[in-house]
Amino acid sequence: MSSSEIQIDPQTEAEKTQEAEKTQEFVFKSAMRGKWDDVKRAYAQDKGVRKNKMTWVGDTLLHLAVSSGEESNVMLLVNCLKTEDPREVLAIQNENGDTALHIAASLGMVKVCLEMARLHPNMVFEKYNGWQETPLFTAVRHGQKEAFFAMQSVVDEKLKIKTTPGLRRVRGDTVLHDAIFTERFDLALEIINRHSYLVDYVNEKGESPLHVLAKKPSAFKSGTRFSLLESVIYDAPWTSGEDDKSKHITDVEIQMPAPLTNDDDDDRPKHSIDVVIEISDAVRSMGTRDKRDPENRVKEGQNGSQNRPRYSKNCCTCFNFSKLVVKFLLFITGIGLWRGQTIKKKKQTNAHAYRIMEELLRRHKSWHYAKDGTQRGTAQGENMTPNVKEEPRVLNSQQIQDEILKKLEKCCCKQVEDDSKQEPDRATPILVAAKKGIIEIVEKILEETPVAARDLDQDEKNIVLIAAENRQSRVYELMTKRELMRELVFGAVDKDGNSALHLAARLGSHRPWPIPVAALQMQWEIKWYKYVKKSTGSQFFMHHNMKGETAHEIFTKTHETLVNDAGKWINDTSQAGSVVAVFIATVAFASTTTVPGGVDQNSGFPIFEGKSAFQVFALSSLIALFFSITSLVTFLSILTSHHQEQHFERKLPVKLILGLTTLFLSIVANLVSFCAGDFLVIEQKLKYATYPIYAAVGLLVSLFALAQIPLYIDLLKANFGAVPQHPQKLQSL
Repeated sequence: MSSSEIQIDPQTEAEKTQEAEKTQEFVFKSAMRGKWDDVKRAYAQDKGVRKNKMTWVGDTLLHLAVSSGEESNVMLLVNCLKTEDPREVLAIQNENGDTALHIAASLGMVKVCLEMARLHPNMVFEKYNGWQETPLFTAVRHGQKEAFFAMQSVVDEKLKIKTTPGLRRVRGDTVLHDAIFTERFDLALEIINRHSYLVDYVNEKGESPLHVLAKKPSAFKSGTRFSLLESVIYDAPWTSGEDDKSKHITDVEIQMPAPLTNDDDDDRPKHSIDVVIEISDAVRSMGTRDKRDPENRVKEGQNGSQNRPRYSKNCCTCFNFSKLVVKFLLFITGIGLWRGQTIKKKKQTNAHAYRIMEELLRRHKSWHYAKDGTQRGTAQGENMTPNVKEEPRVLNSQQIQDEILKKLEKCCCKQVEDDSKQEPDRATPILVAAKKGIIEIVEKILEETPVAARDLDQDEKNIVLIAAENRQSRVYELMTKRELMRELVFGAVDKDGNSALHLAARLGSHRPWPIPVAALQMQWEIKWYKYVKKSTGSQFFMHHNMKGETAHEIFTKTHETLVNDAGKWINDTSQAGSVVAVFIATVAFASTTTVPGGVDQNSGFPIFEGKSAFQVFALSSLIALFFSITSLVTFLSILTSHHQEQHFERKLPVKLILGLTTLFLSIVANLVSFCAGDFLVIEQKLKYATYPIYAAVGLLVSLFALAQIPLYIDLLKANFGAVPQHPQKLQSL
């Protein structure tokens, strides 16, 4: 009896294994072919196939169904799990640590996330993948707002907890950190409203969500470089920064009870975004002065040059009027509406970022600037690395030797890791924002907490020193207008004894000004150095740092390479311009001595003397000759000039502007002369055929002019701007 059983059992087990392999192969092929009804039947009948891993990365059928992107496919399998305890199947992770819920959250499958969370609520915040993310965190990282709040609502309903766990990585980053970092600002606003306690959490680097926002200059208007056309469209009334009325809570979430939070404020902001960046008000004001800081702005005329506007009031008025005219033309032609969609999205992003900044500052109830922001810890109610007590072991000599070697290896690795690890940055949010040039954050923090002006980083640099070092002219200009603690912040020095003037004089390895021309870089550097020097009294600045260096010595030493590059560039430009000027002058001289149509043999006067085209020809030829000679002389004077650092402030740039302007005018005048002379010769034969040719020539000249306009505008700003422009590398649209 027993012998027969021994012969039958192995055969039965082999058949079962073979049958299981066939079933697994069948369901896998059916899933790959999209035959999910067949998969569902096998999934319902064979419980073993539910746990089998089908791919080399460890995906189960549930993983594959979610990866297909069709919620209906997933629901076929999920419904089969409702008859029994589904938690074991739902908790299966692949090689990346992802459960099916992780993948569904990343794809934004709201219904799937809702059903899985209901079947296994703890999985929402207990299961971490290879990125140390819970499904909640994964939804935020991929910007899936509806999926995030669907899962959270289930947790609130099933577990009845006030503080939702699983909103933080092991290294301290919260979902709020990640939402701001990935610029999911609408989601970040919702997270702030529902989990206000996350505002105060810092990661292992000591960074709060406000630190992360302060490192996002592209999220604010001050961190975006607009062309003239884009700037006009941005200020246009039809480019509103308001959101379209949209639901911030999904239909799925509305069916759930309101989530419990530990925020007792009854005056929390509404879901709709109502903050609008209305720069157009400044345009309509026609050159009015800055009123962004009414409490601290100084009276007009005090403190010398620090209160001077960047440009004169008349220039501002003319510029603003021209912008209004351009706005009207853009609206009539439809160009503004076409380009305005992209700019409208940018404006909405700016409005969201500004709103988040306000909410972060408002909810910082324990905002203490005396702290450096580097305190770390686990999230409330979370134990990131739980302590497990082990029973003592009795070791033999070999085991003791192995343990000693392991501990020595661990200590060596720990020492190498500690040596390579840098001290965390102690900079507070206002210092980070000042370094990035985000004037909106700097202004708001100073308005809320004026004492923040005394914050110091790890190098003992305050906001004035950081602005001077990083060439953040708007931040520095803002600080010059504030009377509160003026002597303290401007008289400060860093740990090396460098004042603001020393730091303004030092040029690092990077080129801070957004101008791709060495000569203009040098001009801006001189302007910045002198602006910092004149903005406040010299009594605020120490003459020598701890190395015994003066600011002027630092400026000369650190700008040697830039002076050489600037001299080489301006020489090359002058040589090229002089060659073109000689060519134009030659053609213009030949035109002035050659009369189209010849002269009357009897009277000696030109045959076409009485025609208007001849008058245009004669005048334009003379203008071309005059401007080409002027341009040639100007470029030659640049080539023979000294190229020392002080010459790049005004002398050489003004000559360069004069040379380029006269060269361009001579080219235009020469083309007009050619067209007028040609028109006189072929007027009777090809009168109307010449117009398209002249239009083509005019188009080429226009394209050439448009290509040179950016450089020309940079030259004008560099020479006539009272304050150096915003320096950082701004993001273009």
